[in-house]
This record gives sequence, structure tokens and C-alpha cells, in this order.
Amino acid sequence: MNIRKYASLGLAVVLQVLPLTRVVVATTPAMGSSYAIIATWIAGVNALMGGIDAVSGASTTITSPTSATGTNGVAFSYRISTGPQAANTFAASPLPPGLIVSTTTGRITGTPTTTGVYLIGLTASDSGIANRTITTNLTLTIIAGGVSGGTAPSFTTQPTSQTVTAGANVNFNVTASGTAPLSYQWRLNGANISGATSATLALTSVTVGQSGGSYTCFVTNSAGNATSSAATLTVNPAIIAPIITTQPANQSVTAGNNASFTVAASGTAPLSYQWRLNGADIGGATSATLVLTSVTLGQSGGGYTCVVTNIAGSATSSAATLTVTASAIAPTITTQPVNQTVTGGNNASFTVAASGTAPLSYQWRLNGANIGGATNATLALSSVTVGQSGGGYSCVVTNIAESATSSAATLTVNAALIAPIITTQPLNRTVTAGTNVSFIVAATGTAPLSYQWRLNGADIGGATGTTLSLSSVTAGQSGGSYSCYVSNAAGTATSSAAVLTVNPAPVAPTITTQPISRTVTTGTNVSFTVTASGTSPFSYQWRFNGANISGATSAALTLTSLTTGNSGSYSCVVTNVGGSATSSAATLTVNAAVSQPTTLTLIIHGQGTVSPDLRSANLNIGQLYTVTATPAAGYVFTGWTVQSPSTVPSSRTIAFAMASNLVLQATFVPDPSVAAAGVYNGLFFENDVVRLHSAGQFNLALNSGENFSAWLQIGATRLPFSGTFDANLTATNVIVRSDGSPLTVELRVGQNGEAGQIFGRVTDGVWNSPLSGGRAATTSPLAGDYTVVIPGTSGNSALPAGDGYATLHVASDGLGTMSGILADGARFSQSAYVTEDGDWPLFASAYSGKGVIVSWIKFASLSTSDLNGTLVWIKQAGASPTSFPLGFTNSANTIGSIYIAPAASGKALNLSGAVINFSGGSLSANFNNVVSINAGSQVVNLSANEMVTTIMTAVGSFTGQVREPGTGALHMYGGVVLQKQNAGYGTMTGVPTGSRVIFAAP
Repeated sequence: MNIRKYASLGLAVVLQVLPLTRVVVATTPAMGSSYAIIATWIAGVNALMGGIDAVSGASTTITSPTSATGTNGVAFSYRISTGPQAANTFAASPLPPGLIVSTTTGRITGTPTTTGVYLIGLTASDSGIANRTITTNLTLTIIAGGVSGGTAPSFTTQPTSQTVTAGANVNFNVTASGTAPLSYQWRLNGANISGATSATLALTSVTVGQSGGSYTCFVTNSAGNATSSAATLTVNPAIIAPIITTQPANQSVTAGNNASFTVAASGTAPLSYQWRLNGADIGGATSATLVLTSVTLGQSGGGYTCVVTNIAGSATSSAATLTVTASAIAPTITTQPVNQTVTGGNNASFTVAASGTAPLSYQWRLNGANIGGATNATLALSSVTVGQSGGGYSCVVTNIAESATSSAATLTVNAALIAPIITTQPLNRTVTAGTNVSFIVAATGTAPLSYQWRLNGADIGGATGTTLSLSSVTAGQSGGSYSCYVSNAAGTATSSAAVLTVNPAPVAPTITTQPISRTVTTGTNVSFTVTASGTSPFSYQWRFNGANISGATSAALTLTSLTTGNSGSYSCVVTNVGGSATSSAATLTVNAAVSQPTTLTLIIHGQGTVSPDLRSANLNIGQLYTVTATPAAGYVFTGWTVQSPSTVPSSRTIAFAMASNLVLQATFVPDPSVAAAGVYNGLFFENDVVRLHSAGQFNLALNSGENFSAWLQIGATRLPFSGTFDANLTATNVIVRSDGSPLTVELRVGQNGEAGQIFGRVTDGVWNSPLSGGRAATTSPLAGDYTVVIPGTSGNSALPAGDGYATLHVASDGLGTMSGILADGARFSQSAYVTEDGDWPLFASAYSGKGVIVSWIKFASLSTSDLNGTLVWIKQAGASPTSFPLGFTNSANTIGSIYIAPAASGKALNLSGAVINFSGGSLSANFNNVVSINAGSQVVNLSANEMVTTIMTAVGSFTGQVREPGTGALHMYGGVVLQKQNAGYGTMTGVPTGSRVIFAAP
């Protein structure tokens, strides 16, 4: 039993009824001299609350304390109480990690997992009715475990109010004393400021909107808390000196006209203006615009400036020049626009130059119509199209005297270059050795297009056309991958690869089944059949007395309603690419009809029926009859036998011509899928090495009727499929993927000596991954809980040094569920069935599909383990920016042990004293802590180095935190115990290469 946990829980309940009392209770020495510290302050009824509940017309408030303290990793309890009327519905939010609230009792319970100060909103109501609801806030402080006694914080330096100008930086500081460590939380107007958790609150570039804020600091430690006095921030607007935003522009006018200069400025108002000429003030010129009327030639020259002033300073504009001309000169075009030729999508421009009295204005035209906005000496056209081709681009130049029009320029826009696009892909070809074959590609794009055929990625000399012709191919060329590389001035494109399959040279036909002579009566039907071996396909031509029979071009010749004129010699010519062969001649004798009834001998082997049942009927010799075989439940039909041992195809329906003493047998065998029914799961990966894109897991459910439903998973993607196994329990499925080429899945369920197993492969046409797995037992003798360790790698900074770990629960039906953490901190989970052979397929996607772990786990009870397996761990480059960003592929021998939870006062590890060792990875130096393990698996630190360790006895895992000597860094760690080794193994998280943790006897 975790005595510390239950002692804390009981004291928390007691303290809720002790107003303004702080209680410190020490556990017994047998607990390892650790202490449970619980501090609770109870305010009087109605104090600090102010919530009003309309229950029975009475004034009701939340009477439980407004502050509480808990310890990280130690059970916590707090109850929301009300008075004088009791509420029946409660809420609390947000709660720290590890705590929950009962909506019916108002009790907050759990084990907190994160230190800090939390402001929690409490709500109590009568059946959730809005007007019967009261609220208040609870300040909950979660302190680090392992601290006892101490002095509550107090302030030696309070924050001081500050007055600054907008844009400045501000610091508020406090100094506090009390038992370390102290935790700080700054607040603005009573609300926590995110991230403000040090003794100094730094505010940068403050604004006027922040003025008036009340800043306080809430300091906590293991003994209590304290709130500083409030400091006020006053932010005055910034005074900005003048800045010239618009300079006065040069002016050119004709004598006798008016001229003006304008300036614009920003800055703190009011602004004053003074215009100057060559540094001397111009009398009365004190506005933003200087107006000069009826200017003369004598006023020409530079030096017009404006000085803008406010209380912060002054700014002087740049000098503008006034040019006064005697009289206006009409424009003259000095440079005409030039014709342009560009490619579609590019830019084009026309430029004109002119002389004459300034200012000159420009207006470009297209075919005499003004072009909107085209009023500069240069006309810029962007991303031109073929539709803009043509002449007529001219410019009208105007001044106060007159206007002049340029000559028209022509724009020629050629079609844009288009990179090649494959429109016809080369097709896979299957041919016979010695024949010719061609691959064809077609592409669009800007001409000329260049073609280069390649075989298995290497250029084929001289193969530079749209068609690749190969003559007299050999079997050695089979399997070659042919593609075409197409290029032009705009880019390139490569066709898909076409595969050439070269079959051996054809074999001429050989007649294997000759037609049989027949004697029948008129009016009946008769069939002749021929079979042949050799290279398929075959063509057939039946002959009567040496002459071809029209339309008789299949392996069977059926003649109906015979007459005596049908008597004669029948033969068949069989032809293929290798030659031809002629069957022997069968003689048909058609006698006049004479009733010759006879009976059929029908044999049924196995369980099934044949309909119609002709066994007792009188049948006419030579007449055609049709029957159908139907298997019984749990059986399948495998074929007919006529006049044993001549076997015919296994179609359940057969047509036969009755003959004297005819024997017909239908064979049924037990359905293999009945014995093979069940749930199968397993893995697939390439033979040479496990690769992320070609490895995965699968699950398949087979019923007793050969139908199955299944899924397979590659990375984080799960792909469902279904189908039907044939009589040999084989099946092939094609799975279409949205993110890759289709997958072909070939399956075979084992029978006889391979019963309970499944085999096959998964391929996308480029890679091939063998597939294997097993059937789940209906009840598993391996049911129970296990702990699993994935060992790290020492002395290699490119691989994790810590030991990954997991817990595994196997249910009574064999379903194993694993949850774990890898040595770099990545979490994973997996669920699959243990097979009848005691194997468990482990496949878990990690890093959002950018990594995976794969292993076949074998259950076997050994002296130091109960399960083992070689595990492959893949992490792609870029899967994590901080931990092994270059990625890796690692292999480790996974080991596990059955875990039996101890009694409440027992121990997960049979040790009284132990050492927890931390080594490797990014640690500055290896170190260890000596501990004792007390009743209830309580771990007590006996070393000076700060450390807290907790064993979760229900599942066999442990967690903790330790301060690294030398650096003082605080690290989290975790792992599992292997009871068969009486030790624990794990990893230290938060360090880049995951240092190893070993929990064992000294």
C-alpha cells in the first residue's frame, strides 16, 4: 500500500474542517523518513466569496478555502463546500494535469503531475439551474515532492510603480526570502501573466493601452505563499519630432503663370511651417503650401525649402528648384518606339523620347485608342499573350503649347514554350522469343522535341525516335524496363517504365486427347472433343470427310438432331504460332432411331447432391443430358469423372451424351476454409532490410465460407480490402492508394502441416515484401501483464543511448495491447493478437508517419525473460528538429518479463536497497543515486543528490526526476521493472540522446 498516498488523502479531509490551521505530519520511520506536508487555510463562511444562491431564499456561498497546496506525485483531495444551503452540482476548471472533479460531490482528487500555481474557477449550483449558481476562484499550488518543513515566502523588496513614455521597456522586480525553491507568478489585475515566472517581470515597448495596469507577484514554496503589493504602470504618449513625409517637388512653369511648392510632415501636433529661399525666411509663408503668383524669369533657381517645427524639434525639407521659361515650345519626338518580339508570358516595353517645353505629358495608344494608365515615357506590358500581337502602339506627347504623336510600333508575341508532356505512355509487352517488338511514346510541347529511349535507366544508343523497335528478342531481354526521356527548350519529361516479358519460343501443337468414334441414332446429339499441348493460344478447325466444317472452330464439336447423312469421318486441325497438328479421324455412325433405353450409373463421392437425379430413369443412348452438382454445407465440389478414370473440368454443371454402361461420378471434399477460419495477423517487409515505405502489418478475418475482410498498414496509413479465397485458399487483391502506386497483395492460408499460418507478399511493382503471420487462438495461455525493454546503444552519438520501455497486456482471447516510450521520448502503441504458435507482431508508426518500429516477438518462458525479439527502429531525417534530426535505423534485441503486481504492502522488485544509475547520452558525466525500497514499493532517496522516484505497482513502470550533479539541470526519467531480472531499465528524457537508466541491486 502507498501509505504516503493514503496518509495525505486522509489529512486533506481533516484539514478542511480546521480553520486557519497549518498541519505538518511526519510518516513513520519505516516510511523512509519522508514527509507528507499539507497546508490548507480555511476562510470563514461568506468571507471573500460574495456568490449568492437563491436556494430557499437564503444567501449561500462557497465555504471551502480559496487556496490550497498539493505535492507533485502525491495524492490530493479538496472538496467544494457551500453554506448555509447545500449545492448538488459542481464544476472546477481548469484543473492541473492529474486532477479530476466529481460533479456530484464537489471533490477534487487525483495525483498532480506538474508543479506550479493554478487559478481554478469553482462553480456550485442547485441542479445546474443558472440563477442558483455561485462561483469563486481557488489558488492551488503544486510543489515538488520530497521537501519537508521550511519557511513560507515573504517579500524583502516590493515592486515599485513606474511612469514611462510609450515605446520604452519596463522592469518590475521583487526579492523574496523563504525555503527554496521559490516559484514566482506575476499577475496583471489579478490574472496570471503567461510565462512570467521569475523574480523580474520584463515588459518591452510598452504602449499607452498598458497604462493603469496593476502588477503583483505571487510567490510560493513548499511552506506557503505570499502576494506582493501592487505596482502601477503609467505610460505617457511619446513626443515625436517632425519628420518630412512629402518633399517639395521641382516646378517648371512659363513666365506669368503661378507656381506652388507643398510639403507634408508627421510628428506631435501642433506643427508650424516657415518657407525659405536660399536660407532666408519668406515673409508670410507659414503654411504647408507656398504659392508664387505671376512668376518671372528672375525667380528661377533652386533653394526653396520649408522648416517644420514642434515642441520636440524641427526638420528641414530638401531644396526644390523653380524653373521659369520665357515661352512654351511644342513637343518634338526625338526617339520613336521600336518594334518588339517576345515570347508569350514575358514582359515587353515601348519607349519614346521628346523635346519641348516642360512639363511634357504622355498618353500611349493602341490602334488609336488610349491605353488606361499608360502615361509615362515608357509603356510596360507584363505577361503578354499571343492575343496582344499586332501593330498600332503609339504615344501622344503634350505640353502647354501643342502635342506630337510618335510613329506606330508593332508587338509580335510568339507562343510560349511548353515543356514536354507525355500523352501516350509505352505499354508493357509480352512476346515470344525470336519475334520483334516495339514501344511507342507520344508527347506534346513546343517543337522540336527530342527523344532518348533508356533501358533500366541507361541510354540506348541510336534510340532517338518516338518508337523503339527491338528485333528478334531473346529470353535474356525479359524483365527489362524501358522508358523514354523527352526534352525541348522548355524542359524535360520521362515516360513511365514499360516492362518487356519474353516468353520461350512457341512449341507446335501435340494432340493429347483424340476424338472418339461414336455410334448413335438419328435425332440425337453428339460431341467430339480434342485437347492439345504446346504454346497457347490454339485455334481449331474441324473437318468432315477432309473438308472444313464452317464455324466449327473450338475444341469441342457438337452436332445436334443427327441424321444418317451425318455419318462419316471427323477430324480436327489444331494450330498455334509454332505450327499445326491434325487429330486422328473419329467415325460417326448414325443409325435409324431405335429405342434403346438404358440406365446411368451415378456415383457421389463425399457429401452433396446431383440434380436431376437420373439414376432410376430410362435414358436413350446418344441423347444429350445435363446435370448439376451441389455440395453440402461444409463441402466443396472438385470435379466430375466420366467413364473413370477420364476426368473432366470441375464446373458443377455438365452435359453428356448417354452411352451404354456409362458411369458418372461427382466428387465432394470438406471445405478447407472451415478448418482455416479465424483471425490472422502478421508483418511484411523486404528480405534484405526493413524499409519505411515497404514494411507494415496486416490483419485478416476469414469466415467458414472462404470470404475474408482485411487491412494492411504502411507507416501511419491503414488500407482496407476484402475478397474470397479459392478452393486452394489462395487470393490476390489490388489496393488502389491515393498517395502511391497500387499495391498487389497475394495471400495463401496454410493447410495440413501449415495450418494456422498465412503467407504471401505485398508489392507495388518495384519492391517486394514477403508476408507472414499466424492465427489467433480462441483462448490464450499467455494471458497476463508483461513489461518490455528496448535496449539502447552505448558509445554511438548517432543512436539513442537510453532503453525504450513499454507495458504489454495480453487478454484471454490473445489480444495483446502495448503502450510505450522510445529512448528519444517518442510514444508508441500497438494492438495485435498473439498467434497459436506464441508469436506477436509488433508494428507501430511513430513521428507522424516518419518512423516505425517492427519486430516479431516470441513468447517463451526462460530463466531471465518471457519474451524476446529482434526489433528494427527507423527514424527518418527531419522527423524531429531537436532529437537526432538526421534520423537513423537501429536494431535491438527486445526483452520482456511477465509482471505480477505485488500486494498493497509488497514490492515490485525484491530489493531492500538499490542503485539507480544514469549513464551515457548527453550527460556531462555518469552518476548514480543510492535508494531504499520500502513496503508498498516506496522508493526513498539516500543520496545527497536531489531525486524522486515512484513505482507504479499496478503496471510495473516507474517515473522520476533527478538533478544532474555539476550542471544542476533537472531531468525527467522513466522505465519498467523486469521481475525475472529483479531490475529496472529506462531512459532519461529531455536530453538529446536519451541517457540510460538502470535500477538494480548495488
